[in-house]
Amino acid sequence: MTVKEFARRVVAEQWPILVVGGFFILAFALVIGGYWRRGAAVLAIGVGVAAAMRLLLTDERAGLLVVRSRTIDFLTTASCSAVMLYIAWTINPLGTS
Repeated sequence: MTVKEFARRVVAEQWPILVVGGFFILAFALVIGGYWRRGAAVLAIGVGVAAAMRLLLTDERAGLLVVRSRTIDFLTTASCSAVMLYIAWTINPLGTS
């Protein structure tokens, strides 16, 4: 198996976690750039996408998103996403407009 075949196989099998990882990288880039509220919102959206994918995909297709049962995974990630989004939207912007 060549490196190219291995990379293609990993991407084909683990695309859900790679999509969520893309959201996380974007969120952290926004935070580093000084847009911490927007970064927190993007992070919450990424967790929400993970919850939706865990609910809609089979255990085999969800790949590394599978931790526990589908119900527990969905409820915990959806709850975390909702709390993070609430905090990102309501917290004081620390004097910035």
